[in-house]
Amino acid sequence: MPPANHPIATARAALRAELRDFYDAYFACLEDQDLERWPGFFTDDALYLVQSAENHGLGLPVGDVFCDSAAMRRDRAAALRTTSVFEPRRLRHFAGTLRLRDDAGDGVIRAEAGYLAVECLVGDAPALFSAGRSIDEIVRGADGLRFRSRRVVYDHTHVRNSLVFPL
Repeated sequence: MPPANHPIATARAALRAELRDFYDAYFACLEDQDLERWPGFFTDDALYLVQSAENHGLGLPVGDVFCDSAAMRRDRAAALRTTSVFEPRRLRHFAGTLRLRDDAGDGVIRAEAGYLAVECLVGDAPALFSAGRSIDEIVRGADGLRFRSRRVVYDHTHVRNSLVFPL
């Protein structure tokens, strides 16, 4: 690992800070339940998949949530806002370890980020909702960073209540 003042280390630290800001903005959007803004964190053709660690480990593309286009993400947001019936809730997200993965020199930032989500249902004590990691491909565009692929892999065997809001 190069010394802290080396240009490579400085660039890596700047990228990590930029990624943290991006993840913080993403989680703030989710916590504010700003569903109409959520699809804007992705490229138009991005994959968004939420799946169990078991399915991920087996290489199965099966997930609780699967969206592979901007239209699917907008439809999910609209359905949550206008047609879905669910008990009022809030989720709080806590970002975990951020790992920068290989740099293939193709302009794609590959990162993994641990997460913890706590669910607050009206009238109930807060409870652990989900824990796991996201395996992300992020690209830089004219308007900033965007997910090209976001695979949320949860470590537990079942989803408490229901997976209403994105992770």
